[in-house]
Amino acid sequence: MPMRTALLGCVLVVFAGCGTDNTSGNAGASDSQASASDAADRAKTDAASGDSASETAGSSKGFACPTATEPACGGELEGTTWTVVEFCAEDPTAAAALFQHPYDNLPACKPPGGTVAGKLTHTGSLHFENGEIQIQLTTQALTTYTFSDACLMAAKPEAAAPSPACASLNKADVMTCTYAAGSAGTCTCQAVVPGDSSQGSEPYTTVAGHTLMIGGEMQANYCVQGDRLLLDITPHLKSWRWWLLKRTY
Repeated sequence: MPMRTALLGCVLVVFAGCGTDNTSGNAGASDSQASASDAADRAKTDAASGDSASETAGSSKGFACPTATEPACGGELEGTTWTVVEFCAEDPTAAAALFQHPYDNLPACKPPGGTVAGKLTHTGSLHFENGEIQIQLTTQALTTYTFSDACLMAAKPEAAAPSPACASLNKADVMTCTYAAGSAGTCTCQAVVPGDSSQGSEPYTTVAGHTLMIGGEMQANYCVQGDRLLLDITPHLKSWRWWLLKRTY
């Protein structure tokens, strides 16, 4: 169940001209893209990201992301189905750092002139039956960028004014940008970059009553508590660690 290596890089290339010239694009964007892609590549055996959920049915711990290592209590997996609630970061700061502003090489676009906030979202389910785990997972990158007037004009010097500069960043079906005039002006762009879907099955076994082995390679300590399943993937990056799931069968 690897996280697809190109997804974070794709977040950067939704911008026209990103890394293509010395004035309007990020001259370092290709390096940033490679850095993001490499980080995702290193996470192939890792779990994932996310924020907390508020639902509490079925477990005293609820469906919030862990903030520290929890005991691996094990539990029965055979014959059960689980839907993904969140993929959780052990280090939210490290997770957030994987998302970069496409024009952060320009002084006017450094914070607060340009900001970025993003997360990877995961939906789908895991079903355990007859020693096989059936996997249905979909990943998206959701990213929000902001640009001040000064950042817009530095990034798009050919534009007549900040508002059309903001409009020029729109990408059909990928990114929507809106402009709000003010003392410094703000262009806000929201991007949704779809990732690959993972569908298929792998053999699984449990070891020592609390360790899940998937396909003989991926390893996770796990704990079933009521309707809550927590998978603690090893090895992992601090930015992507826990899978949090809810029982549906």
